[in-house]
Amino acid sequence: MPNAWDGPSALLFKEAGFTSIATSSAAFAATLGRIDGVHAASLHRRHHPPPLGLRGGRR
Repeated sequence: MPNAWDGPSALLFKEAGFTSIATSSAAFAATLGRIDGVHAASLHRRHHPPPLGLRGGRR
């Protein structure tokens, strides 16, 4: 099974007749210039924490 790194490579595999295409989180992260396992949501929360009343935990 081919392993696509990005949209264009997935389209190449599709055009070549593959019915299934795999991907990897590390490959996708690399196409975005990011490290695998670092999610956009966690980056957002690091720079923009929720208001105190929405942080959960004990009140």
